[in-house]
Amino acid sequence: YEFKFSMALFCSRKEKGLTQEQAAERLGISKRWYQMIEKGVKLPSSSLLLKIIAEFGIDTVSISQK
Repeated sequence: YEFKFSMALFCSRKEKGLTQEQAAERLGISKRWYQMIEKGVKLPSSSLLLKIIAEFGIDTVSISQK
């Protein structure tokens, strides 16, 4: 799940033409924290997860399937 989420976040950010810094700003977090989430090193809190899903349009059904 973590890898699929991280990959979906990376792909969505790239599709939107955003840098990691711009993505972090949109979410209201530091660039470093964003990088750790995108690399799969850290998991976002539930409230941040909801922000990420809304901001980047990540399909949670597809990333939760094996």
